[in-house]
Amino acid sequence: MGKNKANTQQGFTLIELMVVVAIIGILASIAVPEYAKYQAKTKVSAGLTEITTAKALIETAALSQQDLALANTISEHCELDIDVDAEDVSTAVCTFQNTNTFTEDHTITNTRTAAGIWSCTTTLETNEADDAFLIPSGCTGS
Repeated sequence: MGKNKANTQQGFTLIELMVVVAIIGILASIAVPEYAKYQAKTKVSAGLTEITTAKALIETAALSQQDLALANTISEHCELDIDVDAEDVSTAVCTFQNTNTFTEDHTITNTRTAAGIWSCTTTLETNEADDAFLIPSGCTGS
């Protein structure tokens, strides 16, 4: 005798669905914080790119003995402040915009001395495990 189609089981049981939902929840709890770190690292890299691009402008103005101040140039990643003092220290400062908890209220700065020596600093904390991974190679944190 054949099976009656009305008696065959179709679909998933409640327990199977609960297991799938639990697995998805566990994966999401791991992935979301890592995604926030990835976003912050990208934001810092973009900010460093913007202030590194400003080096050419600063060098040109400093070597031409011109003082220059460009404040509040806003992009997707930075509020960029450029200050050129031909006879003293010149800076390009990126204050991060559209931030998350890792980059909120932080800056990254390229500084040129009167002798033409460049250095990179950031307000990201080097002693905090949360921020140390964000500091680009060649920059020093606070």
